[in-house]
Amino acid sequence: MSQEPDNSGIPEERLQYIYDAYRTALLNRKYFAIMLSRYRSLNTGAEILIAIGGAGSAGIAGLAIFGTLPGKYVWLLVSAAAAVLSVIKPVLKFGDKIENYTKLFANQSIIYFELKDIVEDIRVSRLFTAAVQKKYDSTKKLVKELGAKEYVGRNDHLTQKLQHEVNEEIRADELWIPPAPSPPHAPAAPATGPGRLKRTAILPR
Repeated sequence: MSQEPDNSGIPEERLQYIYDAYRTALLNRKYFAIMLSRYRSLNTGAEILIAIGGAGSAGIAGLAIFGTLPGKYVWLLVSAAAAVLSVIKPVLKFGDKIENYTKLFANQSIIYFELKDIVEDIRVSRLFTAAVQKKYDSTKKLVKELGAKEYVGRNDHLTQKLQHEVNEEIRADELWIPPAPSPPHAPAAPATGPGRLKRTAILPR
């Protein structure tokens, strides 16, 4: 019969901190993935519109649909939007934001998978071993190094939505917490002899 591991020395506060960091890393990873996808889509859309607007009458503008009166108005709007976008696109700095969110997503992915390994080690072994402590200390340094480069501006609505997703994916009842120590057993009351009355109150005379 296998003996249960001794968990009396495991600080529950430290485990809670690890689990909070684990959830935060997953939330950050999801957030930066969405923001990266958004800016990539915006950048691609802007480049397509600029390319269409720059095609001129010899290209797309020469299609039959743009020869009609409504088509001419549509083409005029497309050309105007493309001209404006070609001017303001460098100011929007889509490329810089894509590069920034790519790095943030990569950094948070590293942190998330490091913490995921730690959480799985704790869940399987039901111990906070020296090896786990060493790995956790290394991950804490990584969080400080990479977290300092994070973009501070956040979309609060998106963050709240992702918090619900993270809480569903990493449920509290699936994270291991050491059981509370059993209270010490009270000493047994001395046995009374047969026929002996145990008085509970003083009788009046």
